[in-house]
Amino acid sequence: MKTIYKTVSILAMVLFALTSCVHKGDLDIEPVPDIAFDYTSKGLTLTFTSQVEGTTDISWNIIGQDGATGTGETFTYTFPKPGNYWVQMTGTYGGREQVFSGKILVAKPSVVKMDDDSFTDWDNVNYADFMLVATAAEGGANVGSGKIDYDANYIYFYLDVATTLPKATADQMILTMSIDADNDAATGLANGSMGVEWLLEGNFWSGGWASWYDSSSGENVEDPAKAESYVQGTYLAENDRMQLEFAMSRKDFDMTGSSITMSMKFYNEDWSNAIMISCDGKEAFPVAMDKTE
Repeated sequence: MKTIYKTVSILAMVLFALTSCVHKGDLDIEPVPDIAFDYTSKGLTLTFTSQVEGTTDISWNIIGQDGATGTGETFTYTFPKPGNYWVQMTGTYGGREQVFSGKILVAKPSVVKMDDDSFTDWDNVNYADFMLVATAAEGGANVGSGKIDYDANYIYFYLDVATTLPKATADQMILTMSIDADNDAATGLANGSMGVEWLLEGNFWSGGWASWYDSSSGENVEDPAKAESYVQGTYLAENDRMQLEFAMSRKDFDMTGSSITMSMKFYNEDWSNAIMISCDGKEAFPVAMDKTE
């Protein structure tokens, strides 16, 4: 579920008394409404819900979509395709009619499932900019691949790597992920070209442990509650090869915008470098979540 907030921005200017002055009424700024809505997503179908108790006479309008109107505390609509849309809610609160509008990003659906005991669903993920390459940290040899996908609720990851490197066994390797959730290098913990909001590390596929750190303050602060925001899918280790899939909640890890930047790496048990993950030749790579098909 995602909450939309309306922000009113005022451009502040320095006014010199001898050259200009502002009179009462020069700025006609609408007050921030008391009403608001949240929404949940299932593919292209979104359900909007009034969030302020006591709001009555509620009506909905998806601006620019013919016939996309409704009434009542909840309103469900299936959008024609992913993209940005304006949603308007009108209601009566405190004895007066108020209007709340918000711009939302409707994400594409995903074909990936975490509960099908299979990796075959990943065959249908073919975006060129979602393809990952795994290389040995020493020597740079290709040792595997991976993919990324997303929908409104989760970002999905698939990794397929060799376990033939010295000390790089499936049971002992440690995966680390650094995520610039707002795609802004100026916020979070500075790490090369990234401003990291979340650091995730562990061997959750077979070792059963993981540590999740909130780095938004500029320091790594462990957040044990985030373990509930991670979903493990299928895991298979055989014939010197390890395959695993997992998903992370977009909302819980603040990845609700149209893009993030991230890096991924496998370490050996002794924390020496094992396998580097890259996308399009970049170890810190962007993930665009604004696909329209």
